[in-house]
Amino acid sequence: MPEWSTIRLSRLPLALKLALSCFLLTAGAGYVVAGVNLYLTYHLTDGDPGLTLADLRRAFYGNRENTKLASKIDGGSMEQFLPRAGDKEKILSWIQDGPRSRHMRGPCGRSCSRTACAATIRPACSGSRR
Repeated sequence: MPEWSTIRLSRLPLALKLALSCFLLTAGAGYVVAGVNLYLTYHLTDGDPGLTLADLRRAFYGNRENTKLASKIDGGSMEQFLPRAGDKEKILSWIQDGPRSRHMRGPCGRSCSRTACAATIRPACSGSRR
């Protein structure tokens, strides 16, 4: 087996040169087609012609200015179901800024992660130990 430092494209057999060239042409064509698809799919997302970073943010991250939940609770049909006065502001702040910390408190007062509450994992959370 030859050393890697002595392998040169000019010394390779013709079949290997053709295979490598076909691979590079196929990968390059795929890259160009992906770029054209990205442009044609998302170039008008923000309403202005041309593909910009704002188009891609809105398409993949969503419109954080006015979500469906925010429009429903801020003067929409669900505002009547918020019992306390500050609930609407808390929810709108959470939509805009995200949760304040990674861990939140569950109804039992113990720490909950985003995936599961400690109350559902440990039955001792409700006060009774097994």
